Amino acid sequence: MKKMIILIVLLLAGYMIYNYLFSTGNSAPSNTELTSQDYAARQLEAQDMLMLVYQREESYHNRYGSYTYKFDSLDVVPHGTYYKLRVLDVRIGHFEVKAEGNIDKDPTIDVWLITEDGKPQNLVNDTEK
Repeated sequence: MKKMIILIVLLLAGYMIYNYLFSTGNSAPSNTELTSQDYAARQLEAQDMLMLVYQREESYHNRYGSYTYKFDSLDVVPHGTYYKLRVLDVRIGHFEVKAEGNIDKDPTIDVWLITEDGKPQNLVNDTEK
């Protein structure tokens, strides 16, 4: 019985240490001011998501001769921590996918766009005041 109690205590302590070391909160502590570098890091999420979509769309296009509007067909998750993806347009030789997210606490939404040219564009920059 004593060994069982020790084992449970060790497991709980290990779990608490693991959560403390490896937890990834979605927001900064309320007593910290976010810097422009923090916002730029958040914007990398949009760029990374859009580049993944671009790569998968190109692969899909090479295989099937057209682009697709279905994220399932591309094996892409359309939402991240700060951004959500939305397909705006898909035609035979063209696609447009938008990433939108509020990376700070103001009402402005950060908006990014990618097309078949493979260059993410920041249409509305939420970091500019």
